[in-house]
Amino acid sequence: MGEKQGKRDRGRILTEAGLQKINKAIAEEYRKQGTKRSYEKIAEKSQLNINTVEKILKRTGAADRRSIQDLFEAFGVHLEEADHISAKDRELQIQQPSPLVPIGDEIRWVGRQAQIAELIQRLRGDCRVLSILGITGIGKTSLAARLIADAEIRQQLPELRYVDFYQDSPQFEVVARRLLAENPASNPQLPQDERALVEAMVAKLQSRPYLLVIDMLEEVLEADGEGGHRFREQVFAKFLERALLAESMPSRIVLTSQDRLPVLAEGRFPQRCCPVPLGGLEESEVRSLFEEWEVRVEDGEDWQHLQSMARAYEGHPLALKVIAGEIREDYRGNIRAYWHDYGNEIEEVERLRADSVERSREDKPRIDRHSFRLKDLVKKRVEKTLARLQRAYPLACLMLCMGATYRRPVERRAWLLQLADYSQEEQELAFEILQRRFFLEAEQPGDKNLYRPHNLIRRAALDLLPQIEEEVLPQ
Repeated sequence: MGEKQGKRDRGRILTEAGLQKINKAIAEEYRKQGTKRSYEKIAEKSQLNINTVEKILKRTGAADRRSIQDLFEAFGVHLEEADHISAKDRELQIQQPSPLVPIGDEIRWVGRQAQIAELIQRLRGDCRVLSILGITGIGKTSLAARLIADAEIRQQLPELRYVDFYQDSPQFEVVARRLLAENPASNPQLPQDERALVEAMVAKLQSRPYLLVIDMLEEVLEADGEGGHRFREQVFAKFLERALLAESMPSRIVLTSQDRLPVLAEGRFPQRCCPVPLGGLEESEVRSLFEEWEVRVEDGEDWQHLQSMARAYEGHPLALKVIAGEIREDYRGNIRAYWHDYGNEIEEVERLRADSVERSREDKPRIDRHSFRLKDLVKKRVEKTLARLQRAYPLACLMLCMGATYRRPVERRAWLLQLADYSQEEQELAFEILQRRFFLEAEQPGDKNLYRPHNLIRRAALDLLPQIEEEVLPQ
């Protein structure tokens, strides 16, 4: 009997509440001792394998309930059911969305005015499925947020349903529950038959005007072996096609994706299915954006340097944002001083980009109109900026890398808790550095402020986590 119970309890992962509880207890224990914590010390005190301790505290894999309980008991904490969930439940966990799409950079929205106006008119017209396409960090989510915030759209489509596959499990069931729920607290019983489920969802969209937004749809796509993509669950295609084919449809669907969607309804309704490739910002828009980021162009030389940055990264907002963060924080907004130190890096990026454009002349047309290597160049820019953060502000870098283990945005106190072994002043300074250098994006669901890194920054931070833990955390 005990063995069966053990099998049922294997595969547990801490919830965010459970993680915060045990981290607080561990920090308090070693603060009393006047020493810094380490995984070795925690493993010794709890009599657990160090790999198990790391797995539990980093939430990188499932552990058995007994091990989690031993860890809690070692630090005088009572383990409650709300502190852990099964690995399967965590994957299938469906949390209700914020009332709005994340709009942390709302006050810094610059440019794309003509494109926004065009998309609004499409949604007010015959377009039923609008897909915003482009590489990571190009601004797809921000553009979707601007559409949602538009007064005309809100008047035409007052009922918002939002799914974010950055946070939510990338499954059709998530979309179905989100759409069919009568209120955020409800958990609707879904039809077991796939066809009946699709019909129920389409009927809901026909019942009154909804705006259904699905962010990061690439999470549910896979390569089709012919250079394109298909849905891992074909029910996605069936649902979207039914929405396109329905005789009447007062609702609209907005999708964002890094990959082009499969052809829907054999391409018979181009006016109802509208793919929109999203390019970078124009140079004039980049200048306005830098000024919003408190980095001002003082003269012609500054402007030439800024134009070079914009050309090198093809107006890519995320790449330019991390550059602006460095200029604002480390160079007090002085573009020329930054260029003196890192202008050679920008010029090298320009050479690499020009080379990739030359080599990709015969490639298939790209959905985002960017050069072939831009995604790699942006990734390298993020990694270089993280490396400089690590050298200049190791505790801020540690906070970012440890906080990146949270898949969902969390409150400021959860970020500070990543440095629980350090003083309150050091915690607050590290958090302020991450904010001022634009490593964190703010969201405001209701009256809360939540923070998370962009997913590209998050991936780079997670890659760096083992190294910075070894270098910064005391052994």
